[in-house]
Amino acid sequence: MRRCSAGYAHRGAYVNAMITEVALDCLLDPPAQSFSRVFVASPRRIESLGGQLTEGWRSAFGEFEEGVRTVDRPWPSADCAACGLELLDEDA
Repeated sequence: MRRCSAGYAHRGAYVNAMITEVALDCLLDPPAQSFSRVFVASPRRIESLGGQLTEGWRSAFGEFEEGVRTVDRPWPSADCAACGLELLDEDA
């Protein structure tokens, strides 16, 4: 029996899809600044696991009622040797 390799990947299908999406985004329209993309499970899933989004997260990115969400954030760097930018976001 053959199965999709994503079924066996330790990252799972959502993360594989997100990595593919980021790669395509960067190839088709290279970003001016490095970033990280964060996957956020549905509020129902987070609550079912006993978790909750922090007040800081909700303040920065807002509430959402259902479904999953991805958020792009600037890549934190104290001193980037490649681009020379100094950016450090401790709060988000």
